[in-house]
Amino acid sequence: MLHVLLIDDEPLIVEGLQALIDWESLGCKVVGTANSAEEALKTYSDTACDLAITDIRMSSKSGLELIEAWQQFQPKTRWSVLSGYQEFDYVKKGLELGIENYLVKPVNEDELVRTVEQVKRKLYLSNQQSIRKYVLRDNAIWSYIYDEIQQEEFDARMEISDMASFDSYRKLALLTFPEVHTFSEEKFSAVQNKLEQAFKDVNAICCITPESDFLLFFPTNEVNDQQIDREVSLFVEELTGLAYVLFIGGKGETKADLKNSLSHALSHRDRYAFFNETKITVEISFHETNNEVKPLHMEALLKAINERDILQAKDWLAKTLLLNTSSATQVKSGALEAVMAINAHSAALERVTLSRVVDEMLKSKTIAELSDQLDTIIENAILHMKKDKEINHSLVQDVMEYLKTGYKDEISLKLLGQKFYINPIYLGQLFQKEMGISFSEYLNQMRLEEAKDLLLHTHEKAGKIGKKAGYSDPTYFYKQFKKHFGVTPNEYRTINK
Repeated sequence: MLHVLLIDDEPLIVEGLQALIDWESLGCKVVGTANSAEEALKTYSDTACDLAITDIRMSSKSGLELIEAWQQFQPKTRWSVLSGYQEFDYVKKGLELGIENYLVKPVNEDELVRTVEQVKRKLYLSNQQSIRKYVLRDNAIWSYIYDEIQQEEFDARMEISDMASFDSYRKLALLTFPEVHTFSEEKFSAVQNKLEQAFKDVNAICCITPESDFLLFFPTNEVNDQQIDREVSLFVEELTGLAYVLFIGGKGETKADLKNSLSHALSHRDRYAFFNETKITVEISFHETNNEVKPLHMEALLKAINERDILQAKDWLAKTLLLNTSSATQVKSGALEAVMAINAHSAALERVTLSRVVDEMLKSKTIAELSDQLDTIIENAILHMKKDKEINHSLVQDVMEYLKTGYKDEISLKLLGQKFYINPIYLGQLFQKEMGISFSEYLNQMRLEEAKDLLLHTHEKAGKIGKKAGYSDPTYFYKQFKKHFGVTPNEYRTINK
C-alpha cells in the first residue's frame, strides 16, 4: 500500500486530487492533506509517507522549501509538484531535489495515474534490490557456517554486501514464529530490518534462514542474554503479540562453536514451535530430548467412530494424543497411527486421498493446524459411515440457489458447510462432481459476470464495482478480471461503450 500526502493552499484543489482518481484501486492510501507547508511539516512529518504531491507555489513557504525541510525527517519520500504557473526555474530546482514529475493545473487524470504507477515501480524495485542484497548475505553466512563455501569466497560475498569481517560474531539467537506461514514477503523483510534496528547499538546481524526463522548474530562481547530476551520480547509485543520460540546461544570461540550452538537452536525450535506457545531457552540450560515414540491404544477412538459420536472421538484425540506428548515427532507419529486406524475401520479415504492427507499432516507447522486436519478426517469418516444413500444433486442445487444472492458476501465452503450441515471438504468434492468445476471457480465466475454488468450499466468506479461484486481487495479484482477477459475493467468499459 502506497502512502500518499496531498498539499495545496487551495482546499478545493486538495479535494479535487482526492476525488480525481480511485486511490484505493491503485493500491494507495491518502494518509493526510494539508493547506500549507507548515501544516504538512507539523502534522505529518512523523507519518510514514511514500509519495507527497504539493503545490510548487504557496502563500508562505513554497513547495520546494517544503521538500528541503521534509527531507530532514523522511529522505526516502518521493515528490511530485503541481502549479498553474509553467515556470521552469522552479522545475529545474525541483529536479535537483529529486521530484518525480511536474503536473500542470488543472491536473490531468491519466498523468496523475502514470505518476503514481511510476513511483510504485521505483519503490518496488528499490525494495527488491534491498531484499536481494540481504538474501545474498544470508545465504553466504548460512553456507559458511556449514562449510559449504571457502573463506575467500565468503569474504568476497560479504564485501558485496557491505559487511565487515564476520570473525567476531560468535554468539547467536534463533527466533521462530509458529505462525510464520501467514507472513508476506514484505513482512519478512520488515521484521528482518526492524530486528537489526533493535540491536543496532551492538552491531547485530539478522538473517532469514532457509526454513524461515530469524537468526541473529552478535559480536561475542557486545550483548548479554537478558538484553536479547528483553529486546525480542518488546519487539514481538509491538509486532502483534504472536507466540514465539527463542533460543539464546552461549558465547563461542570458534566457528565450530557457532555451528554447534545453531544445532541446539534448531533442535529447540523443532521441539517447541509446533505447540504454538512462547518458549525461551538459553543454551546453558538446554538439554537434548528423547523423542521415543510411545504406542497408542485406539480402541476408545474406534468405538466412538463406530457409534458415530464426533464429540467423543475428538475428545479422545485432544486428551490422549494432543496433550500427552512432549515433542512434535511424537504428536505427528501418533496422528498418523490414528489416521491409519480410522481409515482401516471406515474406508472413508481412497489411496490417493490418504497419501495427500498424510503428506499434509507431516508438513503441519503447529499443533492447531494438525488438530484441524484430524477433526476433518474424523468428520469425514463418520459422515461416510452415516450415509445410507449418497448425498446427491439436490444439495448442490440448494447451494447454487443460495449463491444467486449470497455470492456478493464473504463466503466459503466452511460457511456453506455450517449453513447446510455438511462437512465442507465433502461439499467441495460433491460440488466439483456435480458441476464439473470447483466451487471457488464457480463463485469467481459469478462475481466477474456481475462486475461486467455493473461496468456497462453504471458510472461507478471500477474499485467500487469490484466490492459490490464480492471482491474485498480491489487489486485482486483487477487481476482476476484481466486474467479472465484479457483487459482491465476500465478498458472493458471503454471498449464496450
